[in-house]
Formats: sequence, structure tokens, C-alpha cells
Amino acid sequence: MRMRSIVLLVLFAPLVFGSAQSAVSWLESHQDANGSFGAWQEHATAAAALSLKAWNSLNAPLSLAFLSSSAENPQSWFYGEWGEADVPGIIAYSLAEASYAADGAAIAANILPFQNSSSGGFRGYYDLGVGGAVDSGVDTSCAVLGLSSLGVMPAVNASAATAFLFSLQNADGSFNLTASKEYDAMYSLGPNKPSETALALLALKSAGIASSDSRVQSALAYLHSSASSNYGGSAYAASLASAVFAEYGEAAYVPASLAYLLTLQHADGGFADAARSSAASNALDTGFAAYALHFAPSPTPSPSPSPSPSPSPSPSPSPSP
Repeated sequence: MRMRSIVLLVLFAPLVFGSAQSAVSWLESHQDANGSFGAWQEHATAAAALSLKAWNSLNAPLSLAFLSSSAENPQSWFYGEWGEADVPGIIAYSLAEASYAADGAAIAANILPFQNSSSGGFRGYYDLGVGGAVDSGVDTSCAVLGLSSLGVMPAVNASAATAFLFSLQNADGSFNLTASKEYDAMYSLGPNKPSETALALLALKSAGIASSDSRVQSALAYLHSSASSNYGGSAYAASLASAVFAEYGEAAYVPASLAYLLTLQHADGGFADAARSSAASNALDTGFAAYALHFAPSPTPSPSPSPSPSPSPSPSPSPSP
């Protein structure tokens, strides 16, 4: 069985590498001169930067510099009247994963005001029924993930935020978008329940919630179930779930998720989630997919035991005079 697994990994690794390189090439060719991937697309730029850095692209520093400048600037659009915590949160996560020298204190000062002191959640999702921005699981997960990864999330804020996230958890282990809505296919960073659940798991781990926590185990079980149904055809969810399995030490689930992800790659090297308004490749899904591919296991069989060295012959004693 072990030899069969090794053979599969040997065959799988080149496919993953080739797919990742095609995705990175797509990203490099669609990067703007300032490092971004379009106006109002900082979340997509954050995803792209994750993969560019993970695959050692020379284009990564340009995107990271753009993200750092944007996240540190309190005048950036995502901090304004129409602001949302998920965008700067995922930017902070990208900067942290890249070990980029950003001003974490400034970023925290910009994001923390989005937190509701009563619920503990972070606002951003625009609820048409309410007619305004509300606290959401996606915004809270991204904020916690980003600030915790940067090491600038105050413990009291993290505790309130994780409590809010757990208030959105369902009996099957999945997480909802808000207290009244399961998900919104138009919300780019959380278009379905598997992706919302994966984001929540990444956030909970970054906040120090134990993997053995029964609520975490329930969420992981939900993702296992989602994997068996190919995440409802979602490339974005498959990417996030692969990262979750890798981060939680569930390496056995990574290859199957990545193998499915490979089937969704476009001929141009990019990816696009089925929930998007356009089927064309985009930087958000391509970035997260390429990032997920770097979690693929390497074919590293256990080394054969080294033979014991032959003892050196002892010198013959000199004859006595």
C-alpha cells in the first residue's frame, strides 16, 4: 500500500507543478504595472500575491508593496462608508504569509473599528433586507485571520470575534454568512457554505482555538463531507479546503481536493469559481488555486537504512624486537 501511495505521489507531483506554473504565468501576465489586479480588486490582488510569493515569482514584491500601502492607508476605499472588513483582512493575511514588512499596528487600527462591540462580529456584508452593512462570518473570519496572522489581534477582540463565529455554526458543522442568511453567491470571499466554513476554520486556528475543540472537529467533518461531493463544483472552496486540511495536519485529504481542483483549470491556466458572474479566469480564484497547489505532498519515501560500515582492519602488531 505504501509503495502504491508513493507511485501515485510521483505521478501527481509533476501535474501539480505544471498546473501551478500555468496559473502563476496567468497571474504574471494579468498583473497591472502598480502590482494590482484591477481597480477595487485588492482582495484579488491579495490572493494573487499569496501564490506569487509561494511559487517564488519575481512579480510578488510589486503586489505585496501595493497591498501594504493600501492596507496601511486609512483613506483606502475599503475603510470608507462602503467599507468591509473582509478585504483588508485578507490583505493582512497575504502580507503575513509572505512575511512582508508591513505596519501591522496601522493595519489593526484601520480594521478593528469594524468590530461590533456587542456581537463581536466584524461588519462589511451589505444586507439588502436591512439596507446596510451587517456583521458577517466572512468579514469576521478574514479580519481575525489577517490580524492574528500579523500578530496584532488583541486577545479580547479575538475572543469576542471567535464567539461570534461559533454563534453562526450549524448543527452539521458548517458556518453561515450572517445570523439570517446561510450564504450569498455574490459575496466574492464567501460564495457558499464550504468556503465560509473553510475561512472560519483558518481564522479559528489563527486565533489559537484548539484543533481538538468539538466545534472545530464538527467543522472539519463538514469539510470532509463537502470534499466527497467536490464542494458543489466550487474551485474557490476546493482551494480554501486544501489549505485548511494542510494547516490542520490532515494531509490525507489534500491530494483528493487538489486533484479535483486540477480538473477545473482553464486552458489559459487560470481558474474561475462557478458562482462568479463571468466564467472567464480571474485573479481571485486563480490566486487561491495556485496557493492551494503549493500544499501538494512531495514524493518523499522513507530512506533505506544505511548499511553498517565495514570495520577498518586493525593494523597488524609490529614484531617485537
